[in-house]
Amino acid sequence: WSRIGGNLAPSMVQGGGVLTFQGITANAAGRYLCTAVNAAGKAEGVAEVIVNEESPLDYVRKEETAFVGSNAQLKCAVSGSPAPQLEWSKDGGPLPENARVINNELWLRDLRMENAGRYICTATNSAGRTRDYVILNVRAVPTLEVKIEANKDIVNMGDTLDLRCKVTGDTSARISWYKVAQEGPLPENVRIRGPILVINGVMPENGGVYR
Repeated sequence: WSRIGGNLAPSMVQGGGVLTFQGITANAAGRYLCTAVNAAGKAEGVAEVIVNEESPLDYVRKEETAFVGSNAQLKCAVSGSPAPQLEWSKDGGPLPENARVINNELWLRDLRMENAGRYICTATNSAGRTRDYVILNVRAVPTLEVKIEANKDIVNMGDTLDLRCKVTGDTSARISWYKVAQEGPLPENVRIRGPILVINGVMPENGGVYR
């Protein structure tokens, strides 16, 4: 084998009458001459190699999370040359009524729980077709309710008073205690044990509003 108008590159390997291109690039495009010789004479054949420079489509899978009532923006993470044409669908079906495609991005406004699911972006160009998908998780807006419970209704001097802060709705909420209209740290006989404020040996100065 030989290359018409040039030399074979090191990445071009020939053996057994076969010319192999390893990691072919655009520079390999051209005409190649195959020469066969035996006792009867010589024969030649020409092969033309055309390299398609269009890049394949790439895709990335991802996941998004948003709350009910908010807006979500989903991007189709595909690229290629020439630029692909994009089409969105939800789980292979039509998009919901509150979905709009703007500049190839999918926007969902005023999210509802039923908007959760897999949104598929199909990208097509002359090099082929591929899909990217985004998983959209829709969560309810977290609620928070706080209630303070005491271990006794009537407190006398010297008693131990436990005030428990009970939080429902958001179990990850951080609890902190303070005394209204008091600057600085709590009195020495006041301790905080997780969600419980403990007053050991109640004194007159412990009176007040705790939050």
